Amino acid sequence: MLSIGSCCTLLSAVVFLQGKPFLSSNTQTVNPPRPRAATLVAPKTRVAPSAQDVAQAGIVVPRVQKAAASQSAAAPRTPEEKAAVEALAAEKLSQAGLSRESYAFKQHVYNLHIARGLRSGRERIYDLPAAQLATIAGTDIKMRRDAALQLGRLLSAAHADLARDLAINRAAAANDAAAALRRSRARRVRELAINNAYRPASRQFGIWDRNFQKYYEATQEKRRALAANEPNGEAGGEHGAAAAELLREYIGVRVAAPGFSNHQGGIAVDFALLLQPDPEQPAASTEKELGASMAQVDPWKESWFWHWLKARAGEFGFVEYEPEPWHWEFKPQQAGQEAKQGAK
Repeated sequence: MLSIGSCCTLLSAVVFLQGKPFLSSNTQTVNPPRPRAATLVAPKTRVAPSAQDVAQAGIVVPRVQKAAASQSAAAPRTPEEKAAVEALAAEKLSQAGLSRESYAFKQHVYNLHIARGLRSGRERIYDLPAAQLATIAGTDIKMRRDAALQLGRLLSAAHADLARDLAINRAAAANDAAAALRRSRARRVRELAINNAYRPASRQFGIWDRNFQKYYEATQEKRRALAANEPNGEAGGEHGAAAAELLREYIGVRVAAPGFSNHQGGIAVDFALLLQPDPEQPAASTEKELGASMAQVDPWKESWFWHWLKARAGEFGFVEYEPEPWHWEFKPQQAGQEAKQGAK
């Protein structure tokens, strides 16, 4: 099997929802049951979770801190929040394999990324208490309670629709191009899976820290070119101000700064998918694992699961983060608005 890479996440566990799970070398063993359709009834219309759903889930939406124009205006207000922010300070980043100059540059880029989040108008998110988390049905992965409830329903509906499309016979497909395409895509699906969902700030910090080196190397030529194209040469060269901003922007589309990730807020999920060869055309397709990898955007958008999510995820309050077809977020208000616009 191929390992599932990650541009936006560090793969900690991929939990497949049927049969045996695929596990990477650094995961804990899990063997979740398949979601039970009898207890997870999918809504039939595009509606946000009801007030009763939220009440049953026991949701108390955690306090978040509105970002302000300056970092001082967005300072943490409680001892717990202050301690959380201090634990994510640039001085805590690893210096392994870096020169003193490169390490100072790493810290500078990190601080730029945090400052960008504070200026953007986004909310600074603090870790959710355990009482506000719930396990997604059929897995041992957690999300915010309301999101976990709806995701369980989403997965139950996906399994039901996958079974329906697998049941389309060849004769029916021969007279219905849309049904034929659904059938063909469905026959490639071996397992629907979840890569990860909620993760605390400490894990988000670790993802940023561990991935910095590859981002640093990937932008090295462009950073050197920036310095070379300056009329009088830029002070600092590939570690100068323009180079730092370039790297900050590059990292920003691949991983969120700690405190600004919707995974940390408990509303984001990264799916995974195990594909198998089409039984009717085994030579024309291969087994493949799709995860959180920018190199797999096209295969994701050709998959049965992605097309199903585009058509039905909004019913359960989930919307796609479009640069990453595996990444979906629980935003019922936005999902409702998009449904209304699509109905016009």
